[in-house]
Amino acid sequence: MKAIRKTVFDAADAITAAGHEPTVPEIRDRIGGGSYSTIQKHLDDWRMARAAMAAAEIGPVPTQVAEMARHLAHEVWWRAKAESDAQFADERAAMERIRSDMEAARDDAVHAADQLTAQLDQANENIANIHQALEASQADQQALRAEQAGLQARLADGRERIAELQCQLAEAQEAAGRAREQAAQLQGRLDSAEAQNIALLSRVISHGKGAGDARVRTGRRGEPRG
Repeated sequence: MKAIRKTVFDAADAITAAGHEPTVPEIRDRIGGGSYSTIQKHLDDWRMARAAMAAAEIGPVPTQVAEMARHLAHEVWWRAKAESDAQFADERAAMERIRSDMEAARDDAVHAADQLTAQLDQANENIANIHQALEASQADQQALRAEQAGLQARLADGRERIAELQCQLAEAQEAAGRAREQAAQLQGRLDSAEAQNIALLSRVISHGKGAGDARVRTGRRGEPRG
């Protein structure tokens, strides 16, 4: 706590030396953060300490001057007091109300600033989480794109293989057609050969039968008659 107080005091001194009236936002920017209410409390202490130092620097008043001033002030005081008591009381009450309202407004502003700071910190944290989620999503998308590229490459290979198989199938079908044609030709030749064999066999059989009949007739002519 003492370190924060000294930091606020030093910042207020530096701002004053630069020719500006120190404010809570200026001090907060200068020290790099902090609670508005804490800075306001230490700034009030700094102002009170500064006022006390200014009063101490005036020095002692000579006795004669002090006595004359006291008599003069006493006379003026009593003359003015009778005329201003009522008005002064009302004005003092009004000033007190104004001061109280200003302090309440200041406290409300400081409290609101603290709340806004907390909300800002939470928003920054949420943004950081969103950025992390976005980076993770982008990484997942890259992995999916890589996997998709691999699948597309495999699909292209598969299509190429299918095309090769289709070519091989066409060649096999063409070869099968040629084989069927050759088989038909061979079957025709086989049928022709069988027909020729049957015809040849028929001629052989017919020739053999004719020769046997001739031998029979010849034998019958040479037999003796009874």
